[in-house]
Amino acid sequence: MLRNNIINAYIEAKVCADQKCRLPIQRLLRLPSDTQLSILKFYYSQIFDKEELEKLPLFQRRTRKLSKQREERIAKLIEKAFNENKPRKYVMRVARAGAETVNRIISERNIEIKRYKRRTKQEYEELREKIKELADKGYRSYRISKALKVSETFAIKVLKEINAPTKYRFLTDQEKEEIRRMLKNHYKISEIAKKLNRQVSTIYMFLKNENLVKPRKYKRLTEEDKNKIIKMHREGIKVKKIAEKLGRDPQVIYRFLRNQKIKNSPQ
Repeated sequence: MLRNNIINAYIEAKVCADQKCRLPIQRLLRLPSDTQLSILKFYYSQIFDKEELEKLPLFQRRTRKLSKQREERIAKLIEKAFNENKPRKYVMRVARAGAETVNRIISERNIEIKRYKRRTKQEYEELREKIKELADKGYRSYRISKALKVSETFAIKVLKEINAPTKYRFLTDQEKEEIRRMLKNHYKISEIAKKLNRQVSTIYMFLKNENLVKPRKYKRLTEEDKNKIIKMHREGIKVKKIAEKLGRDPQVIYRFLRNQKIKNSPQ
């Protein structure tokens, strides 16, 4: 029903524009506000030229005035970013402001712009060698970007130049056979991951899908365990030793003590 009303409104606007008569506003008021504006713009665009349309307030670009607090906050962010040799796009993203507002604040406050310092050839070559070393170890673009504190796009660019895989690499049939053989020889999952230059999660997921390892199940703390933890903690025993005695992860003990609002002073 709404769709038909919108189509009819556009047709009526076209007819009114051709006949140079007024647009009936009562029918427009039944439609949503966005469609009302779009139909009005369509109607005026059929009557006036481009130069005349720009003079109309409906077609003029509206800019929202910033508050003094927000403007000062943006100015501080701009100064901080330029002192750290960050590009202008970074400033716009952090300040959540457009190019016009950023340029206006820079010109009004006479902020000294420090140009973004590009990498030299020597720095680029050093980074490239580091990325190559990490790629040989089995690192991918995301892990490389986190390790070297560079953007993922830069890491992908270098990996493509080296002809190294950029994203996740699936296990080959040879690697799968090697994992099965190592597991039979009682190798740990962490040891298998180190030998194959893979993540522990990759090996674990493969073994889980093959039903070669039991899925990890979270075992809740019993009342006896809770009483033991509180008793040992009051005696001054460290959290790591409590975890070893109960066969638990230390984080489980820390979480329990935090939930019970007990100060975990003994580390």
